[in-house]
Amino acid sequence: MPNKVVPKKSPTESQAPIIAEYLRTVRNFRGSLIEAFASLGLDSSRPRETARQLGLDKSLVWKLTRVAHEEDQFKISSFMPGTSGLGMVTRAMLSKGVPNEVVEALESAYQQYLMMIDRHAGDRETLDLMLHGLAEDGDERFRKSRQFAFRGNCGIWGVQSSTRVSSHILKVNENDSRFLDYAQLGGLLGFQRLRPGPTWPIFQFHSYEDTGGELDSSMRAIDEDPDPQFPLLIREHCLGEMPNLHLACDPQSTRYEFGDGPIGKTGNCDAFFGYIDTQPKPRYQDERNRVGELLCIVDTPIQSLVLDLIVEREISEHIAPEALIYGRATGPQLGHELRDQRSLVPYTEPLQQIESGPHMLTTPHAPGYKAAGKSVMDRLGRSFDDFVCWRLIMQYPIMNSTVAIKFDLPVS
Repeated sequence: MPNKVVPKKSPTESQAPIIAEYLRTVRNFRGSLIEAFASLGLDSSRPRETARQLGLDKSLVWKLTRVAHEEDQFKISSFMPGTSGLGMVTRAMLSKGVPNEVVEALESAYQQYLMMIDRHAGDRETLDLMLHGLAEDGDERFRKSRQFAFRGNCGIWGVQSSTRVSSHILKVNENDSRFLDYAQLGGLLGFQRLRPGPTWPIFQFHSYEDTGGELDSSMRAIDEDPDPQFPLLIREHCLGEMPNLHLACDPQSTRYEFGDGPIGKTGNCDAFFGYIDTQPKPRYQDERNRVGELLCIVDTPIQSLVLDLIVEREISEHIAPEALIYGRATGPQLGHELRDQRSLVPYTEPLQQIESGPHMLTTPHAPGYKAAGKSVMDRLGRSFDDFVCWRLIMQYPIMNSTVAIKFDLPVS
């Protein structure tokens, strides 16, 4: 089932002049360019032939043809030529017989475009960032920004990870069908340090009510013989030379942290954590709970996030999950503060619905995920055949954000 896509919003009063001027200058340049092509009888839908007739590099002409044919005008900025490139184009057009007034109109439109950039953005890179959220396939553009942020955060913090796994499992309580049992599986895979550094949080957990009251949870380990100090660690599925673990607690959460360790690939490791919460959760709406919301806090530079909501088939028929991303630029938030829609980060990646079966957790992003998930199911005494999964896969998730899968609790 697809997630809730954040719709395009009408520009605010402060945004409207920027958007209006961008669209006006782009349309003027595009119109002048099309007229210049037409004056030579060139078919701009055939960039190679056009490049040959103008005697220009085909990659430059390809950009011009994209300007002429791109339907989403907010993407045209990515294909606009540079100043030197436009100079080559206008000289070639004049040599082939394009009238002076047509070329002058093209140059004038381009100058107006540059003035718009200088006035509102300062440079083309900043303009592209400003236009990210306006393009029809905005998430592809946001993905590029997230990738840049990932690389920057790796350099700043000196750590990185290939994949973050966060799996939330819900089943009907065997003693009272009005309640749900809950289990969580988390994994930080391909973690490595890029330089010596302090402890680094790799797993934290807490639960809450809609009103913000903390719930007293009784957590049962997945391992049959758990580590006394770190009972939520699933050592059987941890790989590589893991650094020493440290425990940190505060009133809102408990954290497992990696200590210092080897740098680079020799220190590459996978860590899995999980627990079964023996305190039943409400299955239906009541005076204190209206929604179900499972969270993954992103606080490490990560290449891929795999966030799963795995529910018993009986439950799946009555819920419609959606995925939301909440920014945490101002620091950690308590669970009940996530209802502030102002902190939502726009994105368009869909939730995938995955049917039941032994390969439910199989994904190239996390080779050890399936085996770790089976250990959780074995402790629950269940099989993946009885469950369905909603999955969000996000490339370069935003560091210091909370990714949530959320659904309205059904009415009893």
